[in-house]
Amino acid sequence: MRIEIDVNKIIENQRKSLKDDLKKFAWIIKEKVDEKTPEDTKELLWNNLIWPLEQVGTQIGIRVFNETEYTPYVEYWVWRNFEYNKPKWNIFYKWIWAWMFGRTWQEYKNKFIELTKK
Repeated sequence: MRIEIDVNKIIENQRKSLKDDLKKFAWIIKEKVDEKTPEDTKELLWNNLIWPLEQVGTQIGIRVFNETEYTPYVEYWVWRNFEYNKPKWNIFYKWIWAWMFGRTWQEYKNKFIELTKK
């Protein structure tokens, strides 16, 4: 009697599990970015997107992004304070930048395992 261990199958199963976890984590991050995104015309909110999972060599990645023309101005700075509103006109933020991507990443970058294993 013998046990054969196929390392390639183990690695492939790990890779598939990791890809599923990355997709789940990207959706969690997108939801958190959406919560922090000001709804000026809702264009910013609608344009928070997830790029499909990519594998280059041994690296696997996924990206949450927004390519709206004025996203960098909202993310980092604007010329004056704006009052951005959430539904029902509740004030969401009133300061110089929203920093929706940066703050979300700072809050959640070390919580991958914690959030994907729930």
